[in-house]
Amino acid sequence: IADVAGLSICLEALRANLASRGIAKEDIVKEYRIFFISYATSWRTLYRNKKLKTNLATDVHAPAYVRVNTVVSQMDEWYEAFDIDSKSSLYVKPEDRIRFF
Repeated sequence: IADVAGLSICLEALRANLASRGIAKEDIVKEYRIFFISYATSWRTLYRNKKLKTNLATDVHAPAYVRVNTVVSQMDEWYEAFDIDSKSSLYVKPEDRIRFF
């Protein structure tokens, strides 16, 4: 929940920045793409099977790949940036996406 809220706040700041600069729609999509790629890259982790199993049993946090995929799939802008449709395994119906604001 904290990851979704935190990324939502960051995305709101990006939206405000882009609006204040009068960025064109096609460039906004590029900025969203960079935003989400940067977020995913920040979580980039290589798990060895033994370590992943240990973490799943002992760490209260989800593995990094879950924290990325679950979080970005809640953001409408992610669908727009990468042209994600309902056939994608990460697709979440708009009415089922988590919203804080």
